[in-house]
Amino acid sequence: MAKLTSLALLVSALASGAFSSPAPHSEANHDVIHKRDPQRAQAMTVTVTKTVTSASVSTVTKCSTGTSSSRPQTSTTTGRTTSKTSSTPAAPTSTGEPTYDPGTCTWKVHGAGYFANKKEFTFFEDGLPDGLYASNYVVEDTYAGAPYNHVFEGQNVFSDGDFLNLKVPGVSNPRPNTGYAISSAEIVTTENNILYASVRTNAIFSTVPGTCHGIFFYLDDSQECDIEYLTDPNSQSNNIDTQSSQGAPIPLWYSNQAIKSGTPATQATGPAPYDVTAVHEYRIDWTKDFTAFYLDGQLQKKYTTNIPNKPGSWIWNNWANGDYGWSAGPPTQDNVFMIQNITMYYNTANDSNGCN
Repeated sequence: MAKLTSLALLVSALASGAFSSPAPHSEANHDVIHKRDPQRAQAMTVTVTKTVTSASVSTVTKCSTGTSSSRPQTSTTTGRTTSKTSSTPAAPTSTGEPTYDPGTCTWKVHGAGYFANKKEFTFFEDGLPDGLYASNYVVEDTYAGAPYNHVFEGQNVFSDGDFLNLKVPGVSNPRPNTGYAISSAEIVTTENNILYASVRTNAIFSTVPGTCHGIFFYLDDSQECDIEYLTDPNSQSNNIDTQSSQGAPIPLWYSNQAIKSGTPATQATGPAPYDVTAVHEYRIDWTKDFTAFYLDGQLQKKYTTNIPNKPGSWIWNNWANGDYGWSAGPPTQDNVFMIQNITMYYNTANDSNGCN
């Protein structure tokens, strides 16, 4: 994810001794440790050879106009806090498939509104399809107290013929030639003007302890909403509710990062699939009024605070920096976040109403 939210948070964390020994994951250390700088990342993008065949495909359908779930209201950022504010746990609700409305040239997503664009990514061959790129940059975590930095490298992003793999290698990791940064993986949409979306990711999570899997919208540390999974059951953030250091089931984290530095993020945990090694659909609906998080079509959380309101990109990553308050790691063997396909319904800041 991203970069430093506020020097004040770092100073406060250092003064309180937050980094002197492992502690449950907090807003301060999350922000310092794994926020990303998208402009820097874009500038340092690694080139990935793309093979476009009937297999590895990006399919985009766009109406130049469409109703946009109207504009602004707030924003998001920061990290984990033990307080779970403004979570609406609502009974699980299943929604139908989006439908295309030729009258407005938009896709209607039940409960989330209308979107002018649809894009689908599949990953059957080597290379990334049009619309995605692999990140290549270092996140400097050690100055904030993490044992290691982490570095996103294009060599860790590859297709096995069925899935796109985001790998954190378990061999010779971290390496001296990366400044002892843990080699990690990240992909980002080339579209960096997304403003409201419904994004569905069919994926398999790793059971190898020691990384964070992330699926999220991101502009900056005050504009972010996430689904995250920590693969180490003994991460202190995985056990924050049970106060147990062992044996607790690994949850999913659902978050809108805090709009304003020093204020709580809107977040909560929910149960992960019983078998994360099977394909499951992880979905975020982002509108001007709420974010909603779904697992296999069932509503898990719905938030009405800390809603992002500025355009940005969608990101998927797998990383570690050794912080036992969050990602833990590095893994002792290859840890792979496997993405089968991605379907995005979205508006951009440039979309307008109606059809051409």
